Amino acid sequence: MKLKRRILILTIIFTLLLSSTAHGAITFKNIGNPYGTVNALAYVNNHLICFCENGMILTSGDEGMSLKTHQFGQYDDYRNFAIYKNTVIGYNQRYGKNIAVSSDSLNWSAFNMSENIALITSGADGFILITKSGKLYTSKTGMENTWKLQYTVILPDDTRNIYYLDKTDAYVVVAYHNLYTTKDFKNYVPITLSDKDVTLTSATITDQFIYIINENTSSVQVFDYNLNLKDTYPQLFVNDMKIYPVSLYNNAGKVGYITSNKGVYRGDKVENSYLVDQNGAIVVDTGTILGAYLGNSVVINNKVFIGDPESGLVRVDLATKKTDLLFSSTKYPTTLQYINDKIILNNGEQLYTLNSNLQKEVIIDFNSSILGSHYIGLYKNGETYTIEYEDGRRFTSSDLKSWTAIQHAHAFGFKKVINFNNHLMYTRAGNIFVDYNGSGDDFRMALNTKDIYFEKLLLDSKSALVFLETNFAEGDITYTDSIIFNNNAYFAARNGKVTVVDKNLNCKRYDFESTNLYDVQMKVINNKLFIVADGVIYTSSDGEKWTKLKSNGLGRAKDITYGKGTYVIVGHSGSIMESTDLVNWKKIDSGYKCQFEQVMFDEEKFIIVSSEGIILVSTSITAEQTSQQRTQQSAIHVTVNGSPVLFPDVTPFLDKNNRTQVPVRFVAEALGGSVKWISNTQTVVIEKNGDTILFKINENAYSINGKKVSVDSSSTLKGSRTFVPLRFVSEALGATVKWNAATNTVEISK
Repeated sequence: MKLKRRILILTIIFTLLLSSTAHGAITFKNIGNPYGTVNALAYVNNHLICFCENGMILTSGDEGMSLKTHQFGQYDDYRNFAIYKNTVIGYNQRYGKNIAVSSDSLNWSAFNMSENIALITSGADGFILITKSGKLYTSKTGMENTWKLQYTVILPDDTRNIYYLDKTDAYVVVAYHNLYTTKDFKNYVPITLSDKDVTLTSATITDQFIYIINENTSSVQVFDYNLNLKDTYPQLFVNDMKIYPVSLYNNAGKVGYITSNKGVYRGDKVENSYLVDQNGAIVVDTGTILGAYLGNSVVINNKVFIGDPESGLVRVDLATKKTDLLFSSTKYPTTLQYINDKIILNNGEQLYTLNSNLQKEVIIDFNSSILGSHYIGLYKNGETYTIEYEDGRRFTSSDLKSWTAIQHAHAFGFKKVINFNNHLMYTRAGNIFVDYNGSGDDFRMALNTKDIYFEKLLLDSKSALVFLETNFAEGDITYTDSIIFNNNAYFAARNGKVTVVDKNLNCKRYDFESTNLYDVQMKVINNKLFIVADGVIYTSSDGEKWTKLKSNGLGRAKDITYGKGTYVIVGHSGSIMESTDLVNWKKIDSGYKCQFEQVMFDEEKFIIVSSEGIILVSTSITAEQTSQQRTQQSAIHVTVNGSPVLFPDVTPFLDKNNRTQVPVRFVAEALGGSVKWISNTQTVVIEKNGDTILFKINENAYSINGKKVSVDSSSTLKGSRTFVPLRFVSEALGATVKWNAATNTVEISK
């Protein structure tokens, strides 16, 4: 009996082990920005502390040379901090409930208050926290469950920061347009400013004075601890160029200005940035490394560390005059597009693809060629690629390298563009427009009524074009995504409406009344249309009858894709889920708590992007998928321009890198090339139209006309046949490769 029980127990354990490992998990690595955007800096306990977006706090005990990451929830963007003795608190002023606290700058804990925080400061006896509703709490340690409600207060309008003055036991309240002092947050005494037109941005406090920047006049006003105005530093000029004090730094009581040739408006292109002293003399010329929207700074050992949301963590050595960028911030979220069988990434500065070694292959550098602001997207029409901008600019190319500017008439602020039956279709707010002849001077607009019902795209001329800015009672009609499916164009709006336009420009609508499609993504997968919106997923085979998928813990899903027999969904809080049947989902630990925006698959790898600049690329597939592939290897098919390639004595197979290996001769000849074998060097030579392509056995590279190209798989000998990675040989011969999962076929076109 005992033996049977032991056998039963061992059987159960073995079964559980199998079930826990059989499915495995796709693994990812981050090739993007590991840190996100830095908002504020502090120096406590001999540690530099960076408060960042994406619920991330970075600490360094060696002046930023190495960084330790502490990550909390994605909505806990840390923008502000407060210090009392050795304890530091990070929080998101006005927008969040979360607090991250540490007493040694090494070990951190996080928790939520009951309501949104207006601000946190420190006083004589500890921390003071004021909520948006005016509740004032105090705590000596800042830790969870130590905050005590004292009373309710009213802060001055647009309060930005509060600073404690220990010499007078009073607080300075910096609001946008006023300055106050208070002792109890009940009675506020306004402080007279020398400037009448003021917008106060930041303050720096030394042992003697308080320095405050007035953004409107680009001047700095200096007060003593009794809030008497002591001095005003006027506008600064360097080489007859006006510069703007954006932030201040305090080096052992000597205050300097961190400046740029632009104001504090984020996104302005900075041509020059300087650290200057109070007399306007240049201390360090940092060139263009700093942005126009600086955070605060700290000084460590005569080095100024600047938290710059535009650039990242910047270190300026006042002794050597050297400026270093320790890590970059994410200026713009990265987006994905699938064009010509490739995933194209756009980070706001470049359009690029990833090669087999995950290195960038830049298509366009916005900074050096085409300005990147107001970019809508890239699309292909026949053999022509087009880049479109909201402000009406349009550029075309036949090779993704040389671009020609096209005179464009409109400047309507369009947000989305798709190519539908050779008509360019745009959306703007709740309207759909058709660039009827592709010239940008003949737009046809969809009729839009109050209940958001579309009848037909009207043939309006340019002169009759108007925008219907109707106040829709049913919610936000702004279109957020568009896609082509079953020869129809689908447009999804934030209020749960999906408008369908057929090839005759007739319109109809589907109403998902229970769904907020604010973050909608639409995808066509395995001949089905998927709509993913904030955790709700609908699918349809015909675009008319819809099925709502069960969530099963999907959370706030944002996007979906399919590859290697697996569906992958991404969403908020670093959520990644995988499933082979759309019913049973398994969570993948991404290691991040950011908001993933998009996921795509390019026949080889999954790519996931977040709004914080994190880019995850799959590095392995699940054990179940590997098993499936092994059983399917003998069934891999290859076609060239729709015609099957026959392999009489061998079959294609997947190598250890999940590359399809094929006998070289059959594919190369089907693509118009000739093949010869050099036995003494074990090299395959392919020639076509004057080009010579060499594949050497067991070498992770090939060459085209003498130029070496590194890849992640090598050619191999199997029996009497030479096998080469199909994608690489096809692309080397000028063909494109696409994987059809439904038929297990590699489709090559030339």
